[in-house]
Amino acid sequence: MGSSFFVPGNVLTEVTGHEKAGIAVDKFTWAEMKYFPIVTIAPGADFRVRLPVAESLVSGRPSNGDIPPGEYDVTFSTTLELLAGEANGNWKDFAPMRLVVTTTAKGTQR
Repeated sequence: MGSSFFVPGNVLTEVTGHEKAGIAVDKFTWAEMKYFPIVTIAPGADFRVRLPVAESLVSGRPSNGDIPPGEYDVTFSTTLELLAGEANGNWKDFAPMRLVVTTTAKGTQR
């Protein structure tokens, strides 16, 4: 049996330090970039966000109790929208690039 739900916004805000943007756009472009929290990553660098699993699962818990004991696979997934180069550079029309990022961990609830 599987469950699917969003990581609560307050958890993401706490671990990233970024507030949720108050707008949505059909296509992420250089013009809209000023409305969203941005992370710039240098070539070869890593960007990691450590999500606390317990706090992330709060919204998915049954209202009648805790998560039952057992072995679980927990998968986190997101889609990153990337802008390459500079606003007026050669790659300005090749945007956004979408990169799906997924990770799965095994865990035991006792």
